[in-house]
Parts: sequence; structure tokens; C-alpha cells
Amino acid sequence: MVSRRTKRTISPPSASGGRYKAPKIELLPIRDFSGGLNYNADAFQLQEGESPDMLNVDIDPRGGFGPRSGVGVLNTTQVGVMPRNIWDFNPSSQVLVQIDDDAAYSTGAGFTTINPDALTMSGTGKMRAATFNNLCYIQRNAEQVAFKWDGAAATALGTTFNDNIAAPDNGDMVKGKCIASHRGYLWVANTVTAAGTKKNRVHWSHPNNPEDWRTLDFIDIDDGVDGDEIVALMPYKDRLLVFKQQTCHAITGYSPETFSVATVSNEVGAISQEAVSASESSVYFFSWPDGVMRYDGAKITWLFERLSPAIKSGTIPSSAQAKIVLAWMGRRLWVSVPFGVAASDNTRVFVWDPSLSKTGSWVAYDLKLGPMLDWQPMASGSTLLALSAISGNKRVFKLQQGTLTDTFDGSATVQVPTYYYTRWFDPTQPEQRKRWRRPEFVIDADASVTLQVDVFKDYDPTVILRTFTISNTALPVSMLWDTDNWDAKPWSADASTGRQKLVRGLGIGSARTVQLKFTGPATSAAWGVNSIGFKFLPKRVR
Repeated sequence: MVSRRTKRTISPPSASGGRYKAPKIELLPIRDFSGGLNYNADAFQLQEGESPDMLNVDIDPRGGFGPRSGVGVLNTTQVGVMPRNIWDFNPSSQVLVQIDDDAAYSTGAGFTTINPDALTMSGTGKMRAATFNNLCYIQRNAEQVAFKWDGAAATALGTTFNDNIAAPDNGDMVKGKCIASHRGYLWVANTVTAAGTKKNRVHWSHPNNPEDWRTLDFIDIDDGVDGDEIVALMPYKDRLLVFKQQTCHAITGYSPETFSVATVSNEVGAISQEAVSASESSVYFFSWPDGVMRYDGAKITWLFERLSPAIKSGTIPSSAQAKIVLAWMGRRLWVSVPFGVAASDNTRVFVWDPSLSKTGSWVAYDLKLGPMLDWQPMASGSTLLALSAISGNKRVFKLQQGTLTDTFDGSATVQVPTYYYTRWFDPTQPEQRKRWRRPEFVIDADASVTLQVDVFKDYDPTVILRTFTISNTALPVSMLWDTDNWDAKPWSADASTGRQKLVRGLGIGSARTVQLKFTGPATSAAWGVNSIGFKFLPKRVR
């Protein structure tokens, strides 16, 4: 009788002395990208959901990312010179822009020039405006007299003081660089009067009368203390914030007898009036070299920490800081900056969304924008506007147009370039090698699209380990209730709600840690990445 030998496989001993067990495939799902942009160079500083680099990508509040909305134009026909500032006059549903020493208005298309006193000189500094008693009062940088606009006609104002509140004579205003309406008074700062140029002085008008001013109705803000000057006024709740470039102050009170000044900060200030903006709950301002700050009435918070390396490296150059502008528009903060060591004009826009993550998140656009405005004409929806910072393009842009292309001149369309880098993924330990299988992606399925995916490994962003594409063919239009025949189309939910599709990439290969770069399609197509699913096999540590 022939005996049979039983063949046994003996597992090699593990490092701990026991039997070695083959590792199991592990899963790493990535569904949250709400951390937004973070320029900190150290890969270990990036939190979950943050990206070291992205362009023209928006973050979905539900966690995914996709292309930003396109840009159009308000005025196809250009104005005579490059607009320098923008403001609104809502009693007449108008938007106004500065063109040298004059202004021009529009109700939604072309612009008509306003010239209150037939001045022909050019080179006037930034005009600023405030609406009071259904009139728009416009300061011309204290270089020329102010003027008022009623929606149809402009009138230049005199500069005579009237010290008798009981006998108003109207028609006058202190000249200054900043102007604001607050608590029934019109306020002008950084003034020029018969007393001379007073860079630290704030004047206020007669109560409820912006065209009469008393000689001694003023406050000097730290005159001669820091060698600085007032650059911005911003009404906020019960106080008027007064910004210098290095400090910030608040005027409180409700009458000349009760007006008083308190210092908000001796550490930070604002670059200019255009670098200050307010929402319903906060005031935002750009302080050099710190970046964007937020004041909520109780404390000042630094919002620019994740983007501050761009200032430290000179990518946002100090020499062009005066060009930086802010605007609170569409419940997000827009910050347009010069971007590049030798940049002299605005070429990048950072947008901060407070609804994303616990502290809000940043994204970046390659738009060239000057001063911006959330225009809300009466009986109409909001339109986000921005002056062009493209040399020679004398137009006002309309943002967030719901398109997939940009139109900067009213006719030709420009494809929006998009890309998004993930953070580095090292789900166990960065020292342990892993065999990465085919990743899976959940992408939007309402349009036919192909995305390129580049894979980097082991914290080296210069070498592409692998490149592949993920594609989707748009799902057919679904049958809608009370619209289509039962047997004509597949039944589904309303297509407008957005549909997703699961697609697979190629195997990545061996690496300790990986990073992905998504590049948007070469042609216009809606797309979105909602999740990434990694599968990997940890290797033995030797």
C-alpha cells in the first residue's frame, strides 16, 4: 500500500516571532474637499480636504469640486478710458464707474458720462461715493470739489462752512479722500479745507443734512502719532471704523456731543478704501503684510494664514500692494491681487467661502479684476461686477454667469483652464511601501467629459508616476413626471438635481504615498469630482 504524504505550506515567521499573515487590501475613501487651498509647503501641514494648489475650481458645500462659473461683460462698448473705481446708486438702479476726473453711469448695458463741472484735467485719484437721502455724493480724492448725483444730473458742490445748524443753506461739502454715511450724518476723512491738508481728520455734516458742515465738527485720529494717514471709512453696526495703514479705530456715539474714538488695533490697518469690505456680520480688510483680517465687533481674526506664504515669498509683491482690492459678493469674500514676483497688475483672485469647513475655505481664479461690486438694483437680483484689470480692456465684467467659458470682450469666448491637486495620501505610515490598485471615482454624469489624472509619489511633485484619463458619457435625459411617455425614456429623478457615475482609473503601482492632479477637459463641459476611492496593499516593512 502506497502512503500519501500531505503537502503543507509553512508560513514564514513574522518579525514578532509569530506566523506571518498576508496583508489584506485596505480601503481609503476621500469624500471631503472642503478644506480648500493651502499654500503651506510642508505636506504634513495639510489637513484633510485641503489642496496645495488649484485653479479655477470651486468647492461644493457637499464636499466635491468642479469648474468655476464663467465671466461675461456688462458693457460691450468700451468706455473712453480704463475705469478706476465702481459703486452703485440704488435709488435709480444704476452702477457708476470712475473715468479719470469724471464718472459714468449704466442701468445694465452701456455707460453715459457724467461731467459736473466740465473739468478736463486727468489723473484724479480714486473717487469714493456714499448715498444719503436718495442722492449720491462723490468725492474726487480731495483734488477737486465733491459733487452730487440724483440719477439724471450732477451738481458740483462748494466748500463753505455753515456753523448755524438752524439755518442750513445747502450746496457745500468738505473735500476729502474717504466718504461714508453713518447714523444720520455724512462723514469725510483725510480732508483738505482752508485749514490745510489734514490726513488724520474726520469731519461730519449737519445732522441729516449732508450739504452743510460746521467748522469745528471734526475729530483728529492719532494725529502725528504714527506718521500714518486715514485711508478708509467703513460703517459697521453702531460704530464708524476708521482705517489707517497700520492701525484701526472706531468712532461711536450718536451726536457731536457724544462722538468719541476708541482704538480697535495698533497692529493692523488697511491698504486702501478698496481693500475694505463688509458683510452683515463682519468687516474684512487687507493689512500689509498680514493679509486678510476679519473684525466681528469684538475681535480681529487672521483669515490669510493658509495663503500667507504667497506674501512671504514675494509672489504677492509688496511693490504692487496698492492694487489689492476686496469685495463681499454673493456671500463670499473676493480678494484680487497682483500674483507673481514681478507682477504690477492684478492677475489672481482668491475667494473665501465661510460656509466651507469650520473656518472657511479659499479657492483661486486666474481672473484679472480691479475694484468689485455686488450690485443689487431695486426690484432685481444681485449681479456681481468687477472692473477689468486687463490692459486696454475698458469694460465692466459680470461674474458668476453660469457658463463654462469666459467672455472678456462681449463676443469671443475663452476656455477656462482648470486643475486641482489633492493632498498627499499616506493612510498608514509614510515610511511603509504600498501597492496601490485601481482607484475609483464618483464624478458628475450630466455631461460627456474626459478628465486627465496625473499621479505623483513619495512627496516628489516633479515626477509623474502615471497618467490616465477618466471619462463619462452623459446619461440620457430622464423621463420627467407629466412630461414624457412611460415607454419613451428611462425613469429617473429630475436631471437638474445632478447625477453621479462611478468610474475606475488605472492601477497606480508601488509607492509609499501618492498625490493626484486632476486637469479639466480641453473643451467646455460641466464636470465634478465628488469622491475618490483608493485601494492599496501594505507591504512588509524590512
